[in-house]
Amino acid sequence: MINNNLLKEDETIDDLQINNLYIIQKRNGYKFGTDPVLLTNFAHIRKFDFVVDFGTGTGIIPILMSAKYPLTKFAAFEIQNEMAEMAQRSIILNNLEDIIKIYNEDLVNANKIIGNELADFVVCNPPYGKINSTLLNKNQNKRFSKHEYNIGLEDIIESAFKILRYGGKLAMCIPSARLLELMNCFQKFNIEPKRLLLVQSYIHKAPYLALLEGVKGGRSGLHILKPLIIYNEDRSMSDEAKIIYNKKTS
Repeated sequence: MINNNLLKEDETIDDLQINNLYIIQKRNGYKFGTDPVLLTNFAHIRKFDFVVDFGTGTGIIPILMSAKYPLTKFAAFEIQNEMAEMAQRSIILNNLEDIIKIYNEDLVNANKIIGNELADFVVCNPPYGKINSTLLNKNQNKRFSKHEYNIGLEDIIESAFKILRYGGKLAMCIPSARLLELMNCFQKFNIEPKRLLLVQSYIHKAPYLALLEGVKGGRSGLHILKPLIIYNEDRSMSDEAKIIYNKKTS
């Protein structure tokens, strides 16, 4: 039974359609989109890994990952007080307190909180918009979630480098136009790009999203996966996307 006592007036409880998991979100604020779902599916995590999520927002990534990896422990960082508190209530709602720890902290301090070279895997769905190149959203939660308002790619990747063990992995998603920038940042901090997935809305459209996984101290050699097509020409969801979203295929 859902505990509605965890819900505030301006919030909703949404069914994630997997393992009876739910998430609390703002009615008119930031809501998770497709990117965290794709990133959760893309990341190759082992069942006993210690996984860190940078900029967890509503807590969507560790909550989704808990369904696939029930023996995995998660640490999730969120600098916004309101978002971190809401994510914590989602953790309680799903009885995940023993495996997901929310830190209302700046991710640049992650190594001071959880230690150096202890994480097996870091995931991050970063804010995409550069301050000087996109209009800032008036809603504070959306502004922090969509724009590099207080942090950039290098800050994120340097922090990941500090907490990852040698051979540990970092997985991120980014608009395809910024893929080269992301790959250069990976290599700057000795995280070698190893797997790349490009996402297209339709087969005739150019990729709009890139998902990149790198290994700390890894050897060179990039494996480019078959592109993921989200929709068929008739605008129905593709079978590949249905599998990711746990929907029945035709």
